[in-house]
Amino acid sequence: MLTKDEVKKLFTLSDNSLREYRNLGMPAKKVGRDYEYPKDEVIQWQRDRQDLVATKLEVGKNYLNQEITEIHLCLDQGGMRRSHSTGTLTIFTDTVDSRNPKIAG
Repeated sequence: MLTKDEVKKLFTLSDNSLREYRNLGMPAKKVGRDYEYPKDEVIQWQRDRQDLVATKLEVGKNYLNQEITEIHLCLDQGGMRRSHSTGTLTIFTDTVDSRNPKIAG
């Protein structure tokens, strides 16, 4: 079993993010005023969540911003999306560099 601090360190989480993980279904057992976390189950739970995101995103496919936020459970800003909810980081790039357009000759 892992303590709250061990889980926070394992996944680099804040107290609020860990609480959100529990609300999203992370395996935990209430002991007194705190929780204990079964290590193998917690790790598998996180892998399953990451796999779910990975299966919904396809390299080379164009996505609308709304689609990205719904799949990834993240904010709608920037090209690098980190989701505490899914424990994933995805980097998106623009296929057209508007700062350096090609001029037809």
